[in-house]
Amino acid sequence: MAAIEISKVSKNFGVTEVLRAIDLEISDGEFITLVGPSGCGKSTLLRIIAGLEVQSAGDIKINGQNVNDVRASKRDLAMVFQSYALYPHLSVRQNMMTPLKLRNLNFWERIPLLGSVTPSQRTKLASMTQVVNEVADTLKIDQLLDRKPGQLSGGQRQRVALGRAMVRKPAAFLMDEPLSNLDAALRVHMRSELAALHRSLDTTFIYVTHDQAEALTMSDRMAVMMDGKILQLGTPDEVYKNPCDMRVAEFIGSPKINILPGTVDNDHRVFLYDNCIERKLNRQNKKIRIGIRPEHIDCVTSKTAKGIAAKVTHKENLGSDHFIHGHINDTQILIARVNPAQSSSLKIGENIIFTLNTQNCLAFDDENNRLNFFD
Repeated sequence: MAAIEISKVSKNFGVTEVLRAIDLEISDGEFITLVGPSGCGKSTLLRIIAGLEVQSAGDIKINGQNVNDVRASKRDLAMVFQSYALYPHLSVRQNMMTPLKLRNLNFWERIPLLGSVTPSQRTKLASMTQVVNEVADTLKIDQLLDRKPGQLSGGQRQRVALGRAMVRKPAAFLMDEPLSNLDAALRVHMRSELAALHRSLDTTFIYVTHDQAEALTMSDRMAVMMDGKILQLGTPDEVYKNPCDMRVAEFIGSPKINILPGTVDNDHRVFLYDNCIERKLNRQNKKIRIGIRPEHIDCVTSKTAKGIAAKVTHKENLGSDHFIHGHINDTQILIARVNPAQSSSLKIGENIIFTLNTQNCLAFDDENNRLNFFD
């Protein structure tokens, strides 16, 4: 178990600033996800926590102890890599036992012929074998212990990589995009398995991904990173419903949030395409941007309805969800989630009216900052 504190951590590669004074406190037993686009610095931050990279500035503390000068092997953290990093010539059992041998056997006990005749080695191997068997049973890979990695599926290899980390009983697990090499169906399955594993182990998990679905479905909290900074830290529900920055709002959510040009008049009223949305902002005669998610937009064909006129240009059928894409003008597209019956009845090229649930609109200024309505 580990509480981890990251204080003012920066990292430069030459003149390139990869991390910019990161502050983050991770509670003991928490599942926290670092999520963001490629190149935002999330994997670099994870490697700094693990001790595989040295920060340019700042401190890392584990359970209150500064570990800046502590080697990776002494930090009691287990890393699970995207590539699995399994030894192809060793069996599953041998792969899982490797970290235990490195920790528990001395130099002489590791020598293949000499070590096998020492009573201490036999006792230690029996104990380590029991640990491996227990972890394999937990991960449901006990039938695979004698196979080589090349004989396993992607999901099975991922479980072996997790098992190799679990046998050490580390203070925390660090996971760098461990599901990215799996197919879509298997990723969904492994998400639930990882969440269940976290609950059963009650150990700190720090998880890195660019996949928002993984962050939203598994995390206690998520830190959205961009350009080497944490833009927002909160629960998945907080980040989705109340993004503090337009970049966060656009990154989290699928399909993306609709961003529309708006204006505020002299009486603080907000307008979208000449339609007043009955909301007010504490500014006057300013251009702003309005965000609204597809699930907060209705689509009607009545010519008398009040809303934003558009023409249907595309329909998406995702099975459980249906989306309508409508062109408002030559450049602006609005996406609305509709029910299956609506989707079936609408035709490509048909004129429609988008009506917005204005209580769920979000406002942003020209620097991407969230603005608060005061009505």
